[in-house]
Amino acid sequence: MKKKLTAVCVLTAAVCLFAATAFAETGDVAGVIQSTWQSAAQQIKTVVNTVVFPALDLILVIAFFVKAGTTYYEYRKHGQIEWTGLILLFAGLVLMSARRTSGPLRGCKYILNTFERELRKAVSAAGMEDSARYVGRAAYLELDSGLHAKLQFVTQGIADRYGALQLSAISRTRGEIDRVTVRFEDVWGGQAPYLWRCDGKTEWYGAVPTPGDMELLARQIETFCALYEQDPRQEMCGMGY
Repeated sequence: MKKKLTAVCVLTAAVCLFAATAFAETGDVAGVIQSTWQSAAQQIKTVVNTVVFPALDLILVIAFFVKAGTTYYEYRKHGQIEWTGLILLFAGLVLMSARRTSGPLRGCKYILNTFERELRKAVSAAGMEDSARYVGRAAYLELDSGLHAKLQFVTQGIADRYGALQLSAISRTRGEIDRVTVRFEDVWGGQAPYLWRCDGKTEWYGAVPTPGDMELLARQIETFCALYEQDPRQEMCGMGY
């Protein structure tokens, strides 16, 4: 057992060392380590779902039938049945079966996708959470003018690499009346992080934006929405047009 633990520790250290060395020139060692860990976590999850849980199913089935056999033998010998073990094993089989058919966490509270989770952070930092509605990967903000602002993360020419926030002003009768794209690098500067979708999973690549970063992005949202807080038609009427 001690040798196995030592081997695991050595392997983990080697992976971290080689990953850090390979990407040292870019200066993004933290991002590389985070990406390596995310990849390893996904592989662990796959192993658990495809190997560990099926093995537990098999063990429970074997244990249930063995217990049923010994219970019958005890009944023939003593004329009494001990139900506790059978009930516990049967309950375990039912729970494992429910996990396979319904999937993890299904039937529990609503689970946010990554896009909605990050949009909520920015909208909350802008103090506009009360007027926000979320549909899929987009957020809609209801403005005082009756217009709506639509927020969504968009790519910039590279598939599955979301490096900007798109803001749109929408009228119920006229449709989209304005659109602007806010690049993360223009707001946060330097080698700004971006949302990266890979193997069906979306995460930040590089450093995860801090609350301070979200405050900067929120200022962009506030400035855009302020332009349309008053209906343009009312402004033209006030100016005599």
